[in-house]
Amino acid sequence: MRRRVALAVVATVALAFAVGSGGFSSVTADRAASVEVVGDEDAYMALNYSDEVDLSGSGQYEDRFVTLRNQFAQPVNFTVEYEVSSSDGLEAAPASDTVTDQSVGVGEERDVTVQFNCTGSGQQNATVEFGARAEGESVFAETTENRTVEYRVDCSSAA
Repeated sequence: MRRRVALAVVATVALAFAVGSGGFSSVTADRAASVEVVGDEDAYMALNYSDEVDLSGSGQYEDRFVTLRNQFAQPVNFTVEYEVSSSDGLEAAPASDTVTDQSVGVGEERDVTVQFNCTGSGQQNATVEFGARAEGESVFAETTENRTVEYRVDCSSAA
């Protein structure tokens, strides 16, 4: 009798190990996701800029190279980092900078400008390369690549 009970216990334990607990350690499931890609001007951190700008007139120019618009549902802080490279007859002031604008309200816009001074004459060229980010209480966005604005500046009436 004892032997039968012992065999029954061993068989039950072996069967429990062979069958398992019924739980699982991983699952694979097919899920659908869609992402809408929009242009810079339609994003939550909207960027409005021109690829090419022509300036002419006096020997000093100030130009808005980007306008940022908050299209999030909450205020954000905008930060723009830029660097200007220019031909020898044109200086940018400042040549690089980090501009931060705190608590930009929903739907509000901020301009970021650069100033050029002609130190030579004739056609001069400059490139403004910039990146931007927006940070809010529960939101964050940033450019993954720098944007570029090419300037052609007519310094004929300068120097």
